[in-house]
Amino acid sequence: MSYPKCSHGKRKHHCRKCGGNQVCDHCVNRRFCRKCGINNLCKHLLQPASCARCGGINVIAKRLLSSAKCRAAKKKLQFNLSLNDILRMLKRRKCPVFGIKLKLTNSKSNCDSSPSLDRVIPKLGYVKGNAVVISWRANRIKSDANIGEITQLLRYMKRHV
Repeated sequence: MSYPKCSHGKRKHHCRKCGGNQVCDHCVNRRFCRKCGINNLCKHLLQPASCARCGGINVIAKRLLSSAKCRAAKKKLQFNLSLNDILRMLKRRKCPVFGIKLKLTNSKSNCDSSPSLDRVIPKLGYVKGNAVVISWRANRIKSDANIGEITQLLRYMKRHV
């Protein structure tokens, strides 16, 4: 995408000489200048929706809930979880499988420590008592392996690793 440039070689809305209003007196994008007090960042220098310490955990919980609801509808599974159920699961902030700290950010891309909603017994659906928040890595490993396959993998790794 090409932005209109001014005679000074800057984007028109960023050039202070041309009257652009996107840059403050400190030559910082106006939305993020902490000196001006007009910013979209929390005190931890993160987007508020991404900061778990400032309440961004609600955004993460809503995303987990809506994604699970869509998957349940698509796969014709039962669903009776609420936002409070997800928030309760996220409060631990640790993966119960690996014991690692969950990375609570509002990023669209997942990393191994991202929270993921797991169905303990997949055919029961996303219902209270059957859903738990675990790390994305644990859920990925569990996604299509059965207990026999995991046991075989464990035996192999004990012998060869």
